[in-house]
Amino acid sequence: MQRSILFFILVLGPAFAVAEDGFAPPDAHPLKHFQEIWKKNPFTLKTAPVAVQKESFAKDLVLGSMVQFGEEIVAVVVNTKTRERTELVSGQNAANGMKIKTASLEDTRKDSFVEVEVNGESAVLHYDENFLKQLATSPGSPVSGGSSKSIAASTRTSSSDDESLRSRRRRETTPTSTR
Repeated sequence: MQRSILFFILVLGPAFAVAEDGFAPPDAHPLKHFQEIWKKNPFTLKTAPVAVQKESFAKDLVLGSMVQFGEEIVAVVVNTKTRERTELVSGQNAANGMKIKTASLEDTRKDSFVEVEVNGESAVLHYDENFLKQLATSPGSPVSGGSSKSIAASTRTSSSDDESLRSRRRRETTPTSTR
């Protein structure tokens, strides 16, 4: 037991000697040091305002059909979300203020386009084949046996498109025999 007390005194003796000298606190930094750090604080820095990007009026619009009568071009623009149709005639404003700026009616849908303008903002619209296929197979289209008002039916088509349309119509109108 005496050994353990002696060991305890030997080990803790220097600790008591340091404690008698006292604790010396670190020197305070000058105020300027903290001011420089505060200026770099990311929570207090002014940032540039986020630029709000205006969405195009033609974001959901596609060219549904286009036909030329002499010098006059008539285009039907379709909203893909609401399926609302707007008929545009060259040289005239539609009810919503949209008008044809330029148009190019080519042999294929892929190459045809119409540039429309609303309130000084313009956009180029093309045919969207996937959307037109959806319209052709949806209820109410002539291909599916619905009404005769269809965008796909009034669209100028190439000869290969005409042939496929004729064969679909033949299949629809040909009576099937029952056995």
